[in-house]
Amino acid sequence: MNAKEEIEDLIQGGLPILFERAAPVDRKDFSEKYDALNDCASASSAPYLSADTIRYQTIIVVYSLLLASISLLKIKGVKVFEAVVVVNHKLRVIYIAFIAVVTIVFLIKVWSDQKRAKFSGNKKDQAVSELTRLIKRGILKKTIQHHFWIKIFESIGRTYKAYVDAQREVINNPQPFEPGELPVKLPVDLGELRKDPELATEIESQERNFGRISILLAKDESKFKHEAKALLDAHRAAPKDVYSMLRSNTYEKLELAYKDSLGPWMDARMALSDEVLRLVLKPSPENQSLEAIVKILKQLRLVRRVYVALEIIAPLAFAAVVSWYVLSH
Repeated sequence: MNAKEEIEDLIQGGLPILFERAAPVDRKDFSEKYDALNDCASASSAPYLSADTIRYQTIIVVYSLLLASISLLKIKGVKVFEAVVVVNHKLRVIYIAFIAVVTIVFLIKVWSDQKRAKFSGNKKDQAVSELTRLIKRGILKKTIQHHFWIKIFESIGRTYKAYVDAQREVINNPQPFEPGELPVKLPVDLGELRKDPELATEIESQERNFGRISILLAKDESKFKHEAKALLDAHRAAPKDVYSMLRSNTYEKLELAYKDSLGPWMDARMALSDEVLRLVLKPSPENQSLEAIVKILKQLRLVRRVYVALEIIAPLAFAAVVSWYVLSH
């Protein structure tokens, strides 16, 4: 392969998720699971106290308010039909006892409603788990492709040794050249990832793709080495006098042979390295989706806390304060 663009297209086509030619997750599947999460979130954030429970809540608030009014206004008697009921300490205790009984019934009803609402919560947890699993699998697919991109990157880099060694022989520099590798690599346990059938399929696909690229790269490397050998043999056989060495164009011919075979691979590697770096620094849609899920869950917890505070804790706290005030005065 001689065209840099062809090589770029070959590599990008084999790593479509990494180069954003394909989505890491199926969009239809993602939309379905995301909509399911939203539906469950709406259901679990809705008021869960039944109408019967709200009735007991109202009794607690109303009767506590009446008891507070009687005490604060220092009402001595209440007319019930034609009779006047004297408001004394004993009546207040009976009144508070009635509120306490209603409170107990209210708490039992709340417990029952919470158990019923927990079913919706379980569906929400399942929806969150399924969507999170889908997104994380997409992230792992991209990680797998990034792992094989590094293998391709380093394989292309190793072919540069043949060119540098040939150049150094021409200029009589015997110092050996060893191509460097990336100092930082993302650790990937392919054996562990193969336990997931879908990821195992992705790994097998990438191994086949890497094999195809390696064959094409090896073919062009062999072509360069063959041409370089012919040029170096002629260079070795040439006279070693100063005039002949000045007229020698072996160095330039080596450069042309490299550009005709392995050069496009190195050019493609450099261009794609810049592209990978740009994509890595770019905010990941998968991470943004996970952040959106976390945001939804935080909002759900806040809604639930506010609901419990207003509908359960506040009425009980009001009744408790009123009872304490009445008994202490």
